[in-house]
Amino acid sequence: MTLEAIAAREAGAEVLGISLVTNLAAGMTGEPLNHEEVLQAGRDSASRMGSLLSQVLNRL
Repeated sequence: MTLEAIAAREAGAEVLGISLVTNLAAGMTGEPLNHEEVLQAGRDSASRMGSLLSQVLNRL
């Protein structure tokens, strides 16, 4: 939980956190990490994340 989320909860606000893991196996294969692959995974997931956020916001 971030400091902002902790402060919001302390102030009585409801908090929702969503994260996107772009490189689940980072550092586990012995292969060098590649930042461009992480950025591309984020770009590839953008429409799915947008759809998820839209659905969540419609239900609030």
